[in-house]
Order: sequence, then structure tokens, then C-alpha cells
Amino acid sequence: MKLSSPRRYFLQMPLPTANGRISPGRALLFCCILGLSLAALAAPADAAPFAVKVEVEEIACELPAYEVTNNGSGMFWSSGSAQMVRIGDRLFVSAFEAVPGLAPLNNARWALYERGPEGWKFCQRDEKDRTREPCSLATSFDGRLVMSVNPTLAPPVPASGKTAGGPARPEFLEFDSTHPEQAPRHLVPKWKENPPFTEHTYRAFSADGNSGQFILFNKVGTSQTAWAFLDREGAWKTGMLTWPKGEDPKYSVWHDEYTAVNYANVILSDRQVHYIGQSPINIWNRIDPAKTETWGRNNWGWRMRKLHYAWTPDIKTKPFSEWILVDDTMDDGGTVGMGDSWLAPDGRLHLVWQKEPIHPRLRDTYFPDIKRDWRMCYGVLKDGNVLEKRVLLAGGETMGPLRPTGYIGHPRFHVTPDHTMYVLCNLVGTTPETKSQTGTYALRIEPDGSVSAPVRIPLSRPITSSFFTATPRAGNRLTEAADLLIADTVDGKPVARYARIRFYPAGSSAAR
Repeated sequence: MKLSSPRRYFLQMPLPTANGRISPGRALLFCCILGLSLAALAAPADAAPFAVKVEVEEIACELPAYEVTNNGSGMFWSSGSAQMVRIGDRLFVSAFEAVPGLAPLNNARWALYERGPEGWKFCQRDEKDRTREPCSLATSFDGRLVMSVNPTLAPPVPASGKTAGGPARPEFLEFDSTHPEQAPRHLVPKWKENPPFTEHTYRAFSADGNSGQFILFNKVGTSQTAWAFLDREGAWKTGMLTWPKGEDPKYSVWHDEYTAVNYANVILSDRQVHYIGQSPINIWNRIDPAKTETWGRNNWGWRMRKLHYAWTPDIKTKPFSEWILVDDTMDDGGTVGMGDSWLAPDGRLHLVWQKEPIHPRLRDTYFPDIKRDWRMCYGVLKDGNVLEKRVLLAGGETMGPLRPTGYIGHPRFHVTPDHTMYVLCNLVGTTPETKSQTGTYALRIEPDGSVSAPVRIPLSRPITSSFFTATPRAGNRLTEAADLLIADTVDGKPVARYARIRFYPAGSSAAR
């Protein structure tokens, strides 16, 4: 079963057809009108458009419980970057550990793990410095293994002391990927701007694997992110990117006229840089700021409501573009979370993101007319222009009892060497009839823009929380198999679980 789509499709417009066939969004709506659901679009195993085989499922490393560090972070916190890279037949993972005996915020450290022919092994951990956040990895086609770190410059605080932050020093650590147990080389950006960095970075770390170049974005204050570009010759270029204008500072998250663009995806391609992330907004269109009981994180949790994008064709010589609003939830009080991005060889930037509905209690108490629906969205940009955006999957009160789920970091792409593009996502059945369809799925976006029916990925433990891939955004080569690093809990203990999946043609005996 294949769903067709128009080449240009905007979420704000009526749902159209193309060439006499129903588009994905209208197909979903049509199913709901007929009393069907997204479940009707899921392909039976014997009629699936492709097959998925799980080749490996295992624990990569154990993690501390959130309460151990209690610093507002964790290994899967930096959802727009990568905690796993592949170099040939080996995988590397940057784990997150608690430093014993210390109070938050700077009471964590990195630990490096490698998966080789004998399975997972511990390589080394940071025995000197402390930090708050996970330390993401990036690589290059010639085997460089680089980690983004942000060691604090503040003195340690004993566990009995008060929570404290302090200044920090962003840098890169480069490991010898053939001897990852050896001490890394420190690469410290030469900041001409002298930014006042702290333990809160909201950073994004990416690489161009082909050219062996790396870039870091790191929050500074309440209105900017600083960036450091390391070119193939080892030269640094630094600068500042100012956030887009936000809401009235009286109500904004950081009481500034600008709104941060956090948990970002960054793509570096030669010297092109693309930056995509979500922004927190307290006052959406139907909120009266005077009614403080209707807004704010303490009352209603997450408030990411705008998806922003900026880019430059040459980070060394050209300024960033003006910010573009890709999508938002300003009319219905929901939230938006960036999933993944891929820059195709033709210059088209592919995006997937998730839109979650308004908080149920906020809706029931103050906005009973708003319907609670979940949407998994897809868009294409080129040269700073939005070419198309549309809903791939939807469910909820008006769209059926099987819905896409996940937040920041959901869904994810997997792109094979021939540029076949899969979307990895989670679906949840909300009725007795659809509960058995809850699980992890893949769908394929065809070259003509059509979309396959979802195919279940037969993991023994479906993905229920955050996960990473060995993404090309971190400099990884495109591969046939998809490497997944999954946040999980096994026997009551938090772990990072690894899975490798591979796609086959429908009916292939190799997939059995």
C-alpha cells in the first residue's frame, strides 16, 4: 500500500489530492470519517512494502538514575546531536556518569565505550573534569573520533552543599579511534568574542564526514548562541548567532525579547550550515497573560511551540539568514519537537518533526473546544525556502485511536547509501482494538514523495523513550543497516540499549 502526495502541501491549507489519489493527510482524515483509523494503514506482514530484520539487540552500558545527578540532564538530553558514531565495523558511544559525592549542577562526566568483534567494552572516563550535560560525538570518513565537552571552571561542591553552576570552557577532545583507551588531544576554540559560557549549553555538535570539518553551537546568555567551526586544516572560525525575536519579555522564558532555539539539529556540509530547532513560547494565541494560571512551565510543562530554521551557504564568509518559522502550535496550545534532518545531494533539506496536543487538563479546564490530536510531520526546504510540508501520520480525538508519539528527538531518519529514506517512529494504540499495534515502526519516503504504509520493526523491546542513530549529521557514512542507541530500563535500572536493524525488499527470505 502506498500513499501519494502532492509536491507542495501546507499544513495550513485544505488537504488536497494529487493525480486523483488521496494524499497522506486526507487519507488519514478519510479513514477517520469512515470510522477507521491509522491502524487501517499499517501493512500486514504478508503485504508489507518492505521487510525489517533486527540483527542485534543488547545493552551497551548502564546509566545512573536521574535522581543520582539530579542536575536536569542525562545521556539522551542532547537530542539534536549524537551519542554514537560508527567508524568502519566499530561503534563508539559517549555515556553519561555521575561523579560520586558531589552536588549538582556539575556532578557528571563522560565515559567512552567501544563495540568491536567481541562486543561492548569500556575504554576510559573523564577522571579530571566535571560537567552537567552529555558529551556528544562526531566523526569523519577518515576515522577521526571527536567529542564535544564543556568542563566547568567552578570548584566542586560536596553533596551536602547547595546546587551551583558556574563558568565553563567548551572544547573538543580528539581520540585515537584505533586506541580509544589513550588520552585524547584537547582542541580548544579560539574565541574572538570571549563569550561567558556556563554549564547550561543547549549545544549542538555536528560534522561533515567527507571533509573532516566540525562545528559546535553553544548558548551564551539569553539572546545568542556562539559557534566554533574547525576546518580540515585545523583552523578555527568563531561567531555568534542571534536568536529570533520572541514574545513580550514580561512573559518570555528568559525575560528577553529573543527566544532560544534549543535541542537543535545542525547540518554541516562543506561550509554550508543548517540550524533547526524548537523555541519555547509561554503566551500562545488564545492565552490572556493576565490569567497566569493558564500558562507557564510549572503549571503545564513543556512549552516548545515554534520550529525555527536558519542557514548560511558558507560559514566562513556569509552571515546566517533571517530565521524562518517552519511550523508552530500557536493556535491550539500544543507543542512541537524537532525529530531529524538530512541534507540530500541535490541540496534539498528533509525534516521530520512531531506535534503533540495541548495538555489534557489545560484543555478540559479552559479550552474544551480544542481537539487533542498527534501529528508526525515532514517537510522539504531548499536554499532557505520551504518547498513543502505535510502530515505523514496522525491520530487522536479526530484522527483515530492509533497515533504517533514521541517528543524532541522523534521521529528519526535512516538513509541508505542509495539515498532510500526511512522514517523510524513509535505508534501507540489507545483502545483495546488498537493496543496490540503499539510499537516501533518504519515507513519509506519514495523518490516521488509518496509514502509507504508503516511496517513494524520486530524489536523484542519496542522503543518507548528517546533514541539516537549513527546519523550523517555527526559525520557518519550512510549505511544499509541502521544503528540505534535507545534509552531503556532493564530490571529497574536505566541503560543504553543498542539495536541494529536492516531493510529488505518485501518477501525477501533474508529478512526471516
